[in-house]
Amino acid sequence: MCRQKALAVATVLAIMIARGSMAEPPQFVDADLRGATFSRCDLRDVVLERCSLGQARFVSVQQSPMITFKSCRFERSLWDDTRLDDARMQRVRIDGLQAYGLEAEDLVLERSEARDVLVRYSEVRGLELENTRIYGIDARWVEATRGRWRNVMLGGSDFEGCDLSDSRFYRGSFEDCRFTGVDLSGARFENCDIRCLTINGVRIDELID
Repeated sequence: MCRQKALAVATVLAIMIARGSMAEPPQFVDADLRGATFSRCDLRDVVLERCSLGQARFVSVQQSPMITFKSCRFERSLWDDTRLDDARMQRVRIDGLQAYGLEAEDLVLERSEARDVLVRYSEVRGLELENTRIYGIDARWVEATRGRWRNVMLGGSDFEGCDLSDSRFYRGSFEDCRFTGVDLSGARFENCDIRCLTINGVRIDELID
């Protein structure tokens, strides 16, 4: 009953945001938003803190500048045809997320952990990741230029047909990662762990040895 009530409240709030009937952007704190759907909403300046977002859906959300997620948990969430501008994600936990047609400008992800992330046909420009662990990201045909990756663990991740040009990787780990047809022009790697990193079928650490 409590969960149904929380979902009902989330749905009403989403509708109110979409209709522009709220004078101030809401803050969701300690909210159970599992299964909630945000569709064609204006999420400008919205803050979500310590929220559960299992199976939450963000669909055709094109107005979400300065949205902030703090200590939230995503499980099997879906992001479809959604745009994020100046979004901040801090101390979030992601266990299964799918993103299709995601557009993001200046997205920041820090002190977080993500597993089983699938991204397709998306553009993430000016990405900043710091002190984050990502296990098993599957990225295909993603443009993520000008990224700044600091102390990011990318164990077992797979990038295919992606554009990572002009990105900077500092003190990260690419152990067991695979890059296939990835544009790395202008990219810089500093103090990174590249054990078992494979680029276009070639293990880089074996070339160095």
